[in-house]
Amino acid sequence: MSRSRSVVALVAAALAGCQPTASTPPAPASVCPPAVASDTLPSACSIMERHVERIGGRETLAGIRSVQYDATLEYSAAGISANVAAFAARPNLLLVRATVAGIGEISNGFDGEVGWSIAPMTGPRLLEGRELAMARENADFDAFAKHPSRYTTTETVGRTEFEGRPAWHVRAVLQSGREVDEYYDAETELQIGSISEQESAAMRARITTIFEDYRQFGPLLLPGREIQRLPGGQQTVLTRNSVRFNEVPDSVFALPPQIRALVGN
Repeated sequence: MSRSRSVVALVAAALAGCQPTASTPPAPASVCPPAVASDTLPSACSIMERHVERIGGRETLAGIRSVQYDATLEYSAAGISANVAAFAARPNLLLVRATVAGIGEISNGFDGEVGWSIAPMTGPRLLEGRELAMARENADFDAFAKHPSRYTTTETVGRTEFEGRPAWHVRAVLQSGREVDEYYDAETELQIGSISEQESAAMRARITTIFEDYRQFGPLLLPGREIQRLPGGQQTVLTRNSVRFNEVPDSVFALPPQIRALVGN
């Protein structure tokens, strides 16, 4: 695999788990079924709901229509760094631009129907099959709101340790059929990691994501740093520098001319 194609895979994989934290449509104060007193494990729904409350709560999330964040991405093993700008809006609009030192700009987007990518070595291309399904899933604006409607099943596997922290291990199956293992700090109640299979044009792999350095960005408490461990022991580090809410116009998500040409528009 060439260095540039490696970068395309890197950015696609690194950003797949880094959607801007989003909101869910207005819902009751609790979306979990009534708890039954017992000595068994807490329900997966209640664990997820506590995380949602800790980051800002459903009422706050319901007022968010769009998110923009600027970040830096480091892949030290390959000596690669990138400046990242990500934009997301309801219901499933997403655009990510990564300017990679020495290579150029890599762009990925989803406009509600069309998934696409533009990179220096591959040029413009349309996403298809599993890669398109992954783009559609990543563009779900409600992804981090943990609403039960996103899942076919959720279960609490048990109490474990994740990155040296006591954690609840939750296994969730998304509506797409993809399975995700999520880890929630047993003390702070915040999500501190996940393990899932991710796919790009150049790579399909099971990737571990670590959420660190939760900080207040406007009304929400978000991880300031996200580490993704890639196959072969390599890793990327994405650091959020700024986050803005409700400022992204829909025009940002318009298909680039090169992509419109491919879809015949």
